[in-house]
Amino acid sequence: MKNQVTIIYVLNLWLLTILIGPPINGIMNYIAPNMVDPVLYYFMAVALAFSFIFSIPTLLLIVVTYRVLLYYELGMWYEKIIILMLTISGVISTSVLLVPEYQPTIVLTYSIAALISAMLIEMTDRIKNKLRRHSLMVTFWVLKK
Repeated sequence: MKNQVTIIYVLNLWLLTILIGPPINGIMNYIAPNMVDPVLYYFMAVALAFSFIFSIPTLLLIVVTYRVLLYYELGMWYEKIIILMLTISGVISTSVLLVPEYQPTIVLTYSIAALISAMLIEMTDRIKNKLRRHSLMVTFWVLKK
């Protein structure tokens, strides 16, 4: 079995994207106030609640896709790219259907949040692997003496 994306990765990406979205909207509003509408930042609790509810169809689609990808064993990087593209596509389709007046703000904010979430998950996985390897090396070194 090749290295594959786990369901934990899918859930972490979904959860982090939802949690990081409104603060990113606030940061973008601070940096470029005319570029985005601060609606997500001002109503952060409401935005989080609605984000959880309205992202469930996208999550279900990604979980089904994850199960299909397990069958085909494309490789971890391809799987992560497909899941990230589906996440951003889900953000776009949800915002077009539900809140067209805030569509550019929501698409930009949550797309950036998805990219940052994917990078954070990747960085933490690499740090965990390095720590695991380092602790194994220390264990072998101690046992050797």
